[in-house]
Amino acid sequence: MTNPAIPAPSSSARLGEGAGWGRQFQTRDHARHPARRQGGAVIILVALSIAILVGFLGLVVDLAHLFVTKTETQGSADACALAAARELTGDPMAVTRAENAGTLLEQRNNVNFQTTPATNVAISFSDQLSPNSAYLSSLSANPATTKYAMCTLSQPGIAPWFMEAMGFGAQTVSAMAVATLAPSQTNCAIPLGLCLNASPPASCPDGSAPDTYGLCVGDWRGGKFGSGGGVNGAFNWLQFPGQASGAQGVIDALTGPGNCDLARNDTVPAETGNLGNAGGKAWNSRFGLNQPACTPPNCPTPDFTGYSYTSTNWTSQRNALPDFLIRRGTNAPYEGDAITGLSLPGGLNSLSSSQLAAYGADRRLVTVPIVDCSAWSASHQAQLLDFACVLMLYPVDTSGNVSLEYRGLSSLPGSPCATSGLGGGTVGPLVPVLVQ
Repeated sequence: MTNPAIPAPSSSARLGEGAGWGRQFQTRDHARHPARRQGGAVIILVALSIAILVGFLGLVVDLAHLFVTKTETQGSADACALAAARELTGDPMAVTRAENAGTLLEQRNNVNFQTTPATNVAISFSDQLSPNSAYLSSLSANPATTKYAMCTLSQPGIAPWFMEAMGFGAQTVSAMAVATLAPSQTNCAIPLGLCLNASPPASCPDGSAPDTYGLCVGDWRGGKFGSGGGVNGAFNWLQFPGQASGAQGVIDALTGPGNCDLARNDTVPAETGNLGNAGGKAWNSRFGLNQPACTPPNCPTPDFTGYSYTSTNWTSQRNALPDFLIRRGTNAPYEGDAITGLSLPGGLNSLSSSQLAAYGADRRLVTVPIVDCSAWSASHQAQLLDFACVLMLYPVDTSGNVSLEYRGLSSLPGSPCATSGLGGGTVGPLVPVLVQ
């Protein structure tokens, strides 16, 4: 029985109430079991994210691997080109020595995080800065005119660490460098000052005019090894910056590379003391003459030849360089006192041709400063006016005399002297520099 005060619910109200109850039931069921609807989607998103992150990681790491290897390969190519260019001084064996020097330096440089020796090097040469196709092999290049050395390196087999799983195989990295000889800002020189000629001749023996310093290319300039040349000779000894004072500094420079931090117009102290027997040994080591007997690398580095030139066996007393270059190409040892007319100290050991070939270097065509010796005794200082290329002609004998052949300013194109030092100058000695 129905209470008339309370109206009965309509059918629509009952339906709406039923719908509300359904929605409440669904919401409560979903809240109790959320993983039933979202679990699969999260797993898929995480898997995709991991794949993308690993892909980016692989891309970054493997590209960095290739970048480091490319940098190492370029450094090896640069070293190869610089070493090869250092030897391009115009003598008959220049290109052969350049190829050997470039190959040696390239082999000493590792790549792939310093774990793999650099391989696949090609060294070629040109007499001008040319497109790559114009460079010639060592067999075709003319040693007298070749000025540029190009090293091309190709390093295959650089395996990716991550990207291999995505189908990327081993990669190849390549590099190229070109170097030549150009004037330096600073240089390596032995501590001997060549005196300018205050009273130059009207003309040189070949008919040309003396240069700025009154010197003629091909002339011999003599002096005393003991206390220098000064008024009695054509050169004197110097004390370079960082060099030990007295004879020891000269000895260290003669047995080593010389001083590589010199510039035009520097002023240095003059060395007027006697260099003694030890100084003579240091000078003679460049001729492959050692006392006591020893074999490199346990001795100072010699030149490629010990063949010497004196007034006895080279009566013109000038322009011995062309013959010297031939002798150097055959690694001729010192020919003996009977031929040179020298009287060398007893107990000297002369290196053989094979030893000079194996251990020799460019040690007798050297760079020296040009100085004004007229002010030497008063100030005991010498201003480095310029740099000369000279040929050391013969070893020191019991008389203490030595002689040099003047080969012109070492900054001139085609100078037979090449040294080491800071490139980018205009008046310094020739040094190897990168040009490409």
